[in-house]
Amino acid sequence: MTPIAVELLSGAKNEKGYGLFTTDLQALTWLPLGSEEALVASRLAYELARTGQRVPTVDLLIAGAALVHGCELWHFGDAHFVTIAAYSHLEENNLETA
Repeated sequence: MTPIAVELLSGAKNEKGYGLFTTDLQALTWLPLGSEEALVASRLAYELARTGQRVPTVDLLIAGAALVHGCELWHFGDAHFVTIAAYSHLEENNLETA
């Protein structure tokens, strides 16, 4: 999925890491990111804003795609996904604490 690729690849420490991330990402199935996923993400943003919480748009889109496609969202210590899960049906798995 495009937002995940951007987040992971932009965080690579060097060219070797960038190459490894690229190879790993190409081995995965990418979920589509279209209007249905965007509408779910915007609803999440709306609901969270009503509680005074702001979550980055990319994280909302990632969560929206996971919700639409019934996927568990794996992350490494991203508190935004924990927050989203607390206000939705998102199943999240924090690999940092696993």
